[in-house]
Amino acid sequence: TLATSEGGRVFVVRDGKLLAALPTGGNEVALSPDGSRVAVAEGNHLKLYSATGGLLWTLPGDDTLLNPRFSPDGSRVAVGSGLGTLYVVGTDGTILLERDVDALP
Repeated sequence: TLATSEGGRVFVVRDGKLLAALPTGGNEVALSPDGSRVAVAEGNHLKLYSATGGLLWTLPGDDTLLNPRFSPDGSRVAVGSGLGTLYVVGTDGTILLERDVDALP
């Protein structure tokens, strides 16, 4: 759940219990298929968190980032920018693809 309280928080709840309260606001949030990672698009940054609360990495984009999505196997995160750039990033933070697709990805 994405909340705007206290400057922004993402609450990770599993089996009805609070697992983590990540200290971040954001535009959109995606949970990995296995539930172990949380991707947050916040302004022009993509942030990847461990679902238990630790920030793993931050990727700066060229404009506001939107629509973060994990691959079905959870090994990659895709996100698009308002300028039309598609980013695909490995869960280790390695940029695998950065391409201008001339539209909102």
